[in-house]
Amino acid sequence: MVIHVQGVGKKFPDGKGERWVIDDVSFKIEPHQATVIRGPSGVGKTTLLKLIAGLIRPDKGEITVHLKDSSVPTSLNLLKAGELLRFRRDHVGFVYQFFNLVPTLTVQENVLLPLALTKREHLRERALDRLQQLGLSALLNAFPAQLSGGEQQRAAIARAVAHEPQFLFADEPTGNLDGGNSAEVFKLLWDEHERLGTNLVVATHSDDVSAYVARTIQLT
Repeated sequence: MVIHVQGVGKKFPDGKGERWVIDDVSFKIEPHQATVIRGPSGVGKTTLLKLIAGLIRPDKGEITVHLKDSSVPTSLNLLKAGELLRFRRDHVGFVYQFFNLVPTLTVQENVLLPLALTKREHLRERALDRLQQLGLSALLNAFPAQLSGGEQQRAAIARAVAHEPQFLFADEPTGNLDGGNSAEVFKLLWDEHERLGTNLVVATHSDDVSAYVARTIQLT
C-alpha cells in the first residue's frame, strides 16, 4: 500500500495556452500512513489528490502504487481506461468537499452502492452497522437533500469506506462545515483509517486537520 509519485506534473488549458497546475512533484507515502496535502487555494491540492487516486492522468512523471495483495507495484500511467476504472472501484475510497451523494438514492442506497459495484455484498452488515454508529440509522430512507451538511458528509464517509478500500482520499472534507462538524468529520476519517489500516490522504488548508497527522506535503 505504498504510493510513489515521481516528477509528476499536470497542465490545463489557460486562455490560448496551457498552465502547469503542479509541476515536478515527488514524494512517497508509506503503508498505512496518514498524510495531509497543504497549500493555499489554487495551488493544485485537488489536482494532486485526483492524480494519485487515479481520477485523472499526469502529463509527465509517474505514479505507482503497491497493493497489499500484489508482489509488484502498479503504474497508474500504464493502466488502460478500464483497468484504471477497476483500480478506483476496488481499491479507492474518495470523500468530496461537496459530498457527491447520488441525489436520487437514499442514504442506505448510496452507502451500499460500492458493495454492488465491487461485488462485496458480504460487507453489507458492516456497512449498515457503520451507519448506525454514525448516527444515521433514523435516516436510512432519507434522500441527500433532506440531510444537513454534517449528515451528508457522514454518509459520504460511510460510502467511501463501505467496500473497505486500501486507499482513502478526502478533498477539503471539512470545507463546507462549521467548526464542530469539521472536527467530527475528520475524527471519523481518522477512525476509519485506523480501523481499516488504509493509506489516508487529505487535501486541506485546515490547521486542525493537519494536527492529526505526522506527514505533510506542502504545495506552494
